[in-house]
Amino acid sequence: MSNRRRAKGEGTIVRHKSTGLWAYAVELPAGTNGKRRRRFIYAKTKPELMRKITDLRAAGGGTIAPRATGTLGEWVESWLETVRMQQRLNTYLAYKNAWALHAKPKLGHLKMERFEPDDVRRLYSGLSKSRVSQATIQKVGVAMRRAFNVAIREGRYRRANPFSLVGLPKHDPKEKHALDPAQGAAFLEAGRGTRYEAAWVIMLTAGTRIGETFGLEWKDVNFERRTITVRQALVEIGGRTEIAPPKTKGSRRTIDIGSLAVEALRRRKREAEREEHGSRFVFVTSIGTHPARKTLRRDHFDPIAKKAKVSGMTPHSLRHSSATMALIAGTSPKTLAARLGHSNPQITLALYQHYVPELGKQAARDIDAILKPRRGASKKR
Repeated sequence: MSNRRRAKGEGTIVRHKSTGLWAYAVELPAGTNGKRRRRFIYAKTKPELMRKITDLRAAGGGTIAPRATGTLGEWVESWLETVRMQQRLNTYLAYKNAWALHAKPKLGHLKMERFEPDDVRRLYSGLSKSRVSQATIQKVGVAMRRAFNVAIREGRYRRANPFSLVGLPKHDPKEKHALDPAQGAAFLEAGRGTRYEAAWVIMLTAGTRIGETFGLEWKDVNFERRTITVRQALVEIGGRTEIAPPKTKGSRRTIDIGSLAVEALRRRKREAEREEHGSRFVFVTSIGTHPARKTLRRDHFDPIAKKAKVSGMTPHSLRHSSATMALIAGTSPKTLAARLGHSNPQITLALYQHYVPELGKQAARDIDAILKPRRGASKKR
């Protein structure tokens, strides 16, 4: 390596005799052990080297930062441990599965320092070619974007988030199925007398989530006041059920229930007393255990939907149907948001209003009723 006299402001720039590469050496703050640290930047030509230096300084806020160390896999595994301790179990599992099943095989070995937007594009393209659904690819992108956001915030990655620079693949979610009032009545009639009748009634009339419904304990049911209180949710992890906090803080709520739910719960209470399993939970199997989601839908929900002659139904369709019917009936968005456990009525409207075309028609009729002159009004003048 031969040194040359530097122009003012260039820093330490040299050229290797053996390779012909131009190199830039920058002094970095001493490490935790007090030892001197230097970073070397290389390019084939001097102008290219100067551009690299300029870009690195811009990315580092005016200074050249230390290189990101380790592989992407090492960082994400570390980040997931933090997620596991700080976030809900379902959130952790969603991120972990997105990483382990789809991103890790393609990205885990890559160096953090060299990770670029092109690597993101290759990931998305590879997953699409492997026929991974667009919904799943979006979940992968969301998880990885959040992992990089934390890395940037902690100074482990010194450039713009590559997952923010590359747009997520387009995903057109399937339209949610909502029962109309006649179909809802048919479903409840078909489910009358079945083991989980009261669960379906609560979901359809109170709009609870399935995990919230099956997480209810008898102490959460107040027959006198006609209310249920959501304090927790039943989640399923790898085929094993656990009780966890509800989805959000707003999900903790007390909901007024009508006579349909009250009567169904009373029937469920009498049945539970006859079974003598002593479970504190409202909805359990005949031996007092939590039902598995797959079995619950296959053996208990789908036969009712078939008998009621409603297609395209899932248990979540009951919550969706409850929200749409409440809006049609004139329930205010604020009241409905509180019943559904949404923190903001705007969330409720964004999720459900466009599935209720009747609302627009009703608004048009209401305005007409106000503006149209009443019969005989002109004659009285």
